[in-house]
Amino acid sequence: MNNFRFSYCLVYYRSLTTYCDVDYDIDLENKKSRSGYMLFLNNGPMNWGNHKQTCTIGSTIEAKYITSFVATTKVVWMCHLLSYLGLPQLNPTPLLSNNQSCIC
Repeated sequence: MNNFRFSYCLVYYRSLTTYCDVDYDIDLENKKSRSGYMLFLNNGPMNWGNHKQTCTIGSTIEAKYITSFVATTKVVWMCHLLSYLGLPQLNPTPLLSNNQSCIC
């Protein structure tokens, strides 16, 4: 059996980056999309997930907006956790997505 692990070392430069994406209309019967996100701290994966969206949406814009919102809540949670651990974020966290319609 192979054992795998993530190994991190403390560095003074902390960079939190988030990627998110959506697969629209993956469930053709229920019209539900699948959202996914991944948070990286100093280019190492820290938190990730994907799930079927709970609401029925009518367009790709809505699906991507919901995915961006879910990823943003994970970023806020991670920033609070890092602050609690004494590693506050010094810069804003970029949220990278292929979604031009949600940019304000």
